[in-house]
Amino acid sequence: MASSSGEAGKVSSSAEAGPLDIDELLGADHGRLDNGLHYYVKTNSTPEMTEYLCLVVKIGSIVEDEDEYGVAHVIEHLAYGETSKYKNVFEFLRTSGVESGVIHARTSHDSTIYPLPDVSLKNPEVLCNAISVLAEISTEIQVSAEGLDKERGIILDEHRTTWDLDGRMSDAFWTAVMDGSKYTHVSIGSEKVLRNLSPKTVKEFYGKWYQLCNMAVVAVGDFSDTKNVVDLIRIHFGSKVSPPGPHPIPEYPLPFHNVPHFSCLVEPESDEPAVMIAFKMLVDEYKTLKGFRDMLVHLMFLSALKRRFDVIFHARCHLVWEDSVHPMDICKIVLSEQMEPIETVESILLEIARIRLHGFTEWEVSDVRASLMSAFETAYSKRKGMDSKSLCNQYIEYFLHNEPVFGIEVETQLKRRILPEITAAEVSKFAENYRTSCNCVIVTIEPRSHVTIEDLSSSVLKINSLEKEGSISNLEHNITKEIVSRPPDLG
Repeated sequence: MASSSGEAGKVSSSAEAGPLDIDELLGADHGRLDNGLHYYVKTNSTPEMTEYLCLVVKIGSIVEDEDEYGVAHVIEHLAYGETSKYKNVFEFLRTSGVESGVIHARTSHDSTIYPLPDVSLKNPEVLCNAISVLAEISTEIQVSAEGLDKERGIILDEHRTTWDLDGRMSDAFWTAVMDGSKYTHVSIGSEKVLRNLSPKTVKEFYGKWYQLCNMAVVAVGDFSDTKNVVDLIRIHFGSKVSPPGPHPIPEYPLPFHNVPHFSCLVEPESDEPAVMIAFKMLVDEYKTLKGFRDMLVHLMFLSALKRRFDVIFHARCHLVWEDSVHPMDICKIVLSEQMEPIETVESILLEIARIRLHGFTEWEVSDVRASLMSAFETAYSKRKGMDSKSLCNQYIEYFLHNEPVFGIEVETQLKRRILPEITAAEVSKFAENYRTSCNCVIVTIEPRSHVTIEDLSSSVLKINSLEKEGSISNLEHNITKEIVSRPPDLG
């Protein structure tokens, strides 16, 4: 979870299940226009005389039908071409003073973000032009055969360049983790669909889903008066009208399961075998004390686990905490090693089982707690330098997922209060969420096929049996001392 700069607030003294007593928007000027558009405007002085501006659309690739795979991404590209007002948006931004060279729009499963970073506030016309462009993108993108052909070629090039070894491995892992759900299809789209995509299909998707009620403008910057920015938003967006609708955004089921899923992949270009193990879990909202505390317990668990893995696997094991699909967290354990994949899988599962049986030591948890608190205090000491981009990203998360925008004063106060209360037993107990019966996916990748799904299933049964029998010994004292000497790093 990200931190932010902002006003000090009061930590709630309510029960853990109750809401935190905080200003969820840090005093931002926010509201909704008559046409449904949301806006969030916040003053922040870093960097000086600059604003970070973006249009957030609650529509991504997940709503695409099979014959539309890639359309959301195509619209993202077309947005910087022609609109009703501008023949070439990208060129207009460049000539009007907005640094168009650093624009990186992005399409995910559940959103499309159009950022205009580093908008200079030295000339009022620049901000006015930037907001005008976002208003055009909201409802006025022109879809012509010529424009579509141009962007089609660019996107197909992107498709080819992302399909290298790392891209193929990442896609294969993602497909295994999200198997059985609509989330398996990636936002860049299907090459077959992209080659045959018609302007009519793109227009229909744009008209159906780009509803102003599904959009927000976020503006964070070094302006003295948020009212002037809100007025500009009203001027440029107020007259925009969405096509008839709106169509409700569907909710798609997430792939949870109580038995482990396996995938054995062959990748001839891979230099060495790799093992990837994922554990999926529902996200607790950070709006309650319990949700915030659970997040800290999880962070401490991963920090302590990573330090153990660093000793056992000589720092070649990486832990990645992903939250790209809301409301699901994915913890990914990745190890590329000269060990045989089966040996690697068993070593990882054995260590997690050892923690369930014997727990982390008080040394381990105390050391992790001290290291994390030191990192939090360092961030707090630099709170005056929080940049507008970071703060803008948090307002985006608020709009998309209703995640509160914590001020760093409140967040640090919560961490100071909660971290000392978290015990080694509490951190160790979190290993229950890392059982193979808890939404676990195990993937092996090899240059040549050796491992089978039956092999992986047998390994899981083997470790589960050892744990059930209590046949897994505790760590030796000298290994525990080596673990404590290492700084936590989630990889």
